[in-house]
Amino acid sequence: MILMSMQVPYDLLIGADGVGSIVRAALNKLMPSNYERRYRHNQSYCTAPITTPVSGGQPMHASLQGHPLFKGGTVMWDARGDHYNQAALELPKHQVDAIRDDNVDQLLTLFENVAPNLPSCARIASTDLVRRKANFHSVPSWTDLSQMHGPKTVLLGDAAHTMHPVLGQGLNVGLEDAMLFVQCLERHGSNVDTALPAFNTERTPDIHAILTINEAVASGMGIASQHGS
Repeated sequence: MILMSMQVPYDLLIGADGVGSIVRAALNKLMPSNYERRYRHNQSYCTAPITTPVSGGQPMHASLQGHPLFKGGTVMWDARGDHYNQAALELPKHQVDAIRDDNVDQLLTLFENVAPNLPSCARIASTDLVRRKANFHSVPSWTDLSQMHGPKTVLLGDAAHTMHPVLGQGLNVGLEDAMLFVQCLERHGSNVDTALPAFNTERTPDIHAILTINEAVASGMGIASQHGS
């Protein structure tokens, strides 16, 4: 198959093409060297439905964090729903490799004996993930841009600011990007040249705030690197 390139004129290019944004990659060639910062870590995650009854008096939504035997791993669960509840297990690479190699005694011991504050519903779901060697998925590195626009181009959602899923805010922030950008365009009479920098000025402080909170929570739970590259 032969790939051909072509130039197409446009009034506004919206890059809402996700974590591996092609628009962002093209825009990088026009931006300053410190335009993009990336945070990388070696975490992987997997989720499983909670199929056992939730005992009364146990927290419905919380996380297990900072246990010395957990070595950066985290269990999260949400058992508030009437029909579908789930648990998530996030582990560093060496523990995921241990699961794949069936070397799981220490991890299973933690679930069964060493974490008394972990609700039984989350313990059972997480233990099942380990026993059946579930397929873990890498958590994407997160992106922080010094600005969300370039010449007649705007980046929205994960293309502009990927983040660790620990707070569950990625989709919400992306939808808010789109809404606020439309409002900004309307205020500027659809003048792209003035709307783009105005949107960036208004939006960037909020984005950096949620990224800072996200980084602090993830780092405090031992599941993210604080070093940009």
